[in-house]
Amino acid sequence: MITPVTAQQILAAAQKLPAMGRAFRALEAALNNPEATLSSVMDSVRLDPALAARLMRSANSVVFQRGEPCRSLDEAIGRLGLREVERLTGAFVAQRMFSDGLPLYQIDGDTLTVNTIATALAAENIAMQAGTDPRQAYTLGVLHSVGRLLAQRLAIDLSLPDITKEKLDASAAQTWEIRHFGATAEQLGGRMLRLWEFPVEQEAALRHVVTPEAQPALSRECAGLHLACWTAEALGKGLPFEQGRWRIEETILKQAGLKESAARDTVLNTREMLNRTLQVIRA
Repeated sequence: MITPVTAQQILAAAQKLPAMGRAFRALEAALNNPEATLSSVMDSVRLDPALAARLMRSANSVVFQRGEPCRSLDEAIGRLGLREVERLTGAFVAQRMFSDGLPLYQIDGDTLTVNTIATALAAENIAMQAGTDPRQAYTLGVLHSVGRLLAQRLAIDLSLPDITKEKLDASAAQTWEIRHFGATAEQLGGRMLRLWEFPVEQEAALRHVVTPEAQPALSRECAGLHLACWTAEALGKGLPFEQGRWRIEETILKQAGLKESAARDTVLNTREMLNRTLQVIRA
């Protein structure tokens, strides 16, 4: 029997989650503003002192250091550049939001964080090749597992049983989600993006990411995110229970506006960017 999950229960659970998603949305909005200035971006970053400190440390890391160390936030952001600021912010958000992992899904924090960053970087790469917005694609990649974070919080609040004591797979997880919530983790993730006031197209892309070919009217972002998840798996950074869930098929490639050769090249490009990003955030 399906347990009805009310809007109030979802809101109560969402309020117990780390607030980084909403903070990331504020920074994204500042960066996407055509009139964005260094000052407006710094104002958004300063709302989170821990983030400001991490960006300072990143700018002075061996990856980015040039000449004298940066001594102020404006120097750090100037050295990194606005695109790298957003990319690193997404990585820090993933690191903090998913640090405890998802025990409900038998995923540890490091595995989930690396998967999230790999997916986000792949989504950015795919968007650049397909002619869609790389910033929005990257953000969607960072937040693509937020529905599972919400599902785990709801499971605690509602005292639900574990999914399974056996080796978990995607089918068992989805069956459990629908039985208890009447929705999949991806649909719950769409609800979270709505609460955080993300654009409706990003919400729709996340809700339908598993079967984008069934929603041909959706924007390319949905198929692009699916291929980004495939890329993370191809890099050996997929989530253990999702093996084989992501497909590189002609219908999905066509919907994403990508050739198969370009999708496969994304694996190599993402590997290089992932290694550099992990070097910075783990320093």
